[in-house]
Amino acid sequence: MIAQKIFKYLYDGRSKLYTQVHVAILDKLRESCKRLPKELTIWMSFMEDYKKLDRETTVALLSRGVLNISDYDMMLSKFLDGGRNSAAVDFAAFIIQVCVVDNSYTSAAEMSNTIDTLSKYAARLMSSFPEGTAPPPDSPASKLAALIDRARKRTAPALTGTPRNDIGSAAPPDDLSVPGARKLGGSRDMVSYIIIQWTFMYEASRTSHSVSDQVVSAYVNRGHQILRNEETREPFVRAAIDVMVLLFQSISMARKHDSDLLRTLASNARANLPEDVRTTLPDVIQLMSMVPDANGNVPLSFNQELSSVYCMVDAFSKLVSAVLRIEPNRAKADETLYNVLGAIIQSILYIQSMALSTEKEGDESSANKGDLRVHFRLLSDLFRDLAPRVDDKSDNPQGIQILVMFANALHALQPARAPLFAFAWVELLAHRHFMPRILTSKQEQGWALYHQLILHLLSFLAPHLRSSSLSDSMRAFYKGALRVLLVLLHDFPEFLCDYHFSLCDEIPSNCVQLRNLVLSAFPRSMRLPDPFLPDLKVDTLPEMSAPPRVLSKFTTALATNNLKAVIDNYLKVRSSVNISQEIISRLLIVPPGGAEAAAPPGSPRYHVRAINSLVFYVGQLAISQTQNSPITMTPHMDLFRSLVNDFDPEGRYHFLNAIANQLRFPNNHTHYFSVSLLYMFADAKKEIIQEQ
Repeated sequence: MIAQKIFKYLYDGRSKLYTQVHVAILDKLRESCKRLPKELTIWMSFMEDYKKLDRETTVALLSRGVLNISDYDMMLSKFLDGGRNSAAVDFAAFIIQVCVVDNSYTSAAEMSNTIDTLSKYAARLMSSFPEGTAPPPDSPASKLAALIDRARKRTAPALTGTPRNDIGSAAPPDDLSVPGARKLGGSRDMVSYIIIQWTFMYEASRTSHSVSDQVVSAYVNRGHQILRNEETREPFVRAAIDVMVLLFQSISMARKHDSDLLRTLASNARANLPEDVRTTLPDVIQLMSMVPDANGNVPLSFNQELSSVYCMVDAFSKLVSAVLRIEPNRAKADETLYNVLGAIIQSILYIQSMALSTEKEGDESSANKGDLRVHFRLLSDLFRDLAPRVDDKSDNPQGIQILVMFANALHALQPARAPLFAFAWVELLAHRHFMPRILTSKQEQGWALYHQLILHLLSFLAPHLRSSSLSDSMRAFYKGALRVLLVLLHDFPEFLCDYHFSLCDEIPSNCVQLRNLVLSAFPRSMRLPDPFLPDLKVDTLPEMSAPPRVLSKFTTALATNNLKAVIDNYLKVRSSVNISQEIISRLLIVPPGGAEAAAPPGSPRYHVRAINSLVFYVGQLAISQTQNSPITMTPHMDLFRSLVNDFDPEGRYHFLNAIANQLRFPNNHTHYFSVSLLYMFADAKKEIIQEQ
């Protein structure tokens, strides 16, 4: 990689001009590679210690903004080793003096970890003096303490040409009081103004221009006060979603993603704001036009081309994550996120209901009323921006709480409730920041939630899959569902193993491919035997005696017509000679018009879920109660034999299908049901039973 070679040559130390030229090249490369600052900081962390302490090179890199400041701050604070590395302490003090105090290449907020470490080290030096005795002004302790004090008091200019690495990363001031905070947070003009100005700051962070900590903090604090207030939170979020939808539609209809439209809207909104709000929230767009770039030129038409039609959505997500980051009260942060997600859900469901109520053939006026791309992008951005909080091991309880809230949001937006959002829903279900985290949560806390979401997916598909043909849209949706299950099979097979029963319950019997995909899963810790070995005896495998883990609730369907009580009574005392006929009569579905009425064409005549539950329930009872008895000489096998002989072809098909669903990886369930199937085949009195 060219950048890596240039970075390596940078430390040759031939001359000051040599260093400046190489840093300038890296600065140009950064414009085309947004990840370069982060990569450079990672490379620096693996360099020799003497190169990390190169003052001239480090100052040159920081002055051009080609390092990721937050990552470099973290690396430098660890390098200090709590003050035990004296060379690193001197180096860090030099960097703070030159880059924070003297030149404002970075801010005290961005170097907070390093400053905190130096502050603790200075406090230890102070404590080494006798109590009541002040250290001399020229002592290292006094000099370091004075430097830290100057750095923390140092205020950045209104605007600088120094690039920032993360919108909203600056720490808020101690005083969070902003004039006018009690005013209605849902005011359309205020919401439009905040979103547009914040969008320009977000766009600026992607270029060589940026906004000072003071300006960023003003907007973060305004958002923080609005979102933490119960009266203003919900109106603000609702208005923000409406504004983002309108801006998205306006920018999409334009020939180019020009920022002039946003400038005009921001100017109109600012004119209608109260005076105290205009004073508190500076006009970033106007200030940006006066910011010189790295070459000293003033960009009079700054950021004419927006990075994306979704730029305001991306920016709003950053604003929400910044507000949650500075909220000290965990309960308040959870409540804020809950309300943001709730507003998104309500907006989606409202659009869904309006689209259904106004749907007409050839009605062009309603063509764009079902556009939910902004909502999908916002949820996806929130997944991404809040993922670091989920991964924070020290804050794990809040991490699982965030996942639970997102899972509940997807539950509320399931395809059966919001068909317009179905394709976006599937993509969010398999989102790279959601699926892996909820399925790798501590003690599998997120498995039940994700299982419910997969059931929503399959239940929405089931009626369409039972039909003989699929529409183009449903075929595409089916392919998406198939890919979700393939990802689960490859990365989380234990999930499919543990919930195979309920998943197969939702899959129609004619969907062999989908069902086999679920049944082919096996634990990653298990090594399957080679089926082509000539002397392979499956019965002798040690895994055949181990029970599988089943997390599905398989007895729920037995409540149909009190089936469970009938089965338990028979297995206990064999009270009924015609038990199979009694069970079959309870498994039949009575048509809406009564027993003599005809069932709707294509609908099953049997409670398929109840048949699946019956087979699994009786089978697991047989395994647990008759471990030392021959399988063929038990009441459980007598019940199976009677049912397979007395069922009609349709009922027998569902019954045998339920048994086949238990033939999976080696375990005692697979062993029992395979032996049962072979025994029933050999014992069958009718050829049609063996054929089926």
